[in-house]
Amino acid sequence: MLTRGEADRFVAEVLALHRLASEPEARLAQLMGAYLARVPFQSLGALTTRAVPTLAQVERDAFSRAGGLCFTMNVFFQALLRALGFDA
Repeated sequence: MLTRGEADRFVAEVLALHRLASEPEARLAQLMGAYLARVPFQSLGALTTRAVPTLAQVERDAFSRAGGLCFTMNVFFQALLRALGFDA
């Protein structure tokens, strides 16, 4: 699970969002747009391994902008939203 500090760092450093909207819907739209633009879906990792990645591996790939499969990126985004106070 991400801490609030890790989530804030991810938002600033990876998503390059330095000012989030105050309204939850607008903030969610900002986060989703930046996440889709800066953390790619990619399936090349699936060609080299068949193991389900751990949450630590998913976090590493998201923070490094390596991306990953849709289900792993969705798990990370859910953890990010929860750490930022959303009921996800």
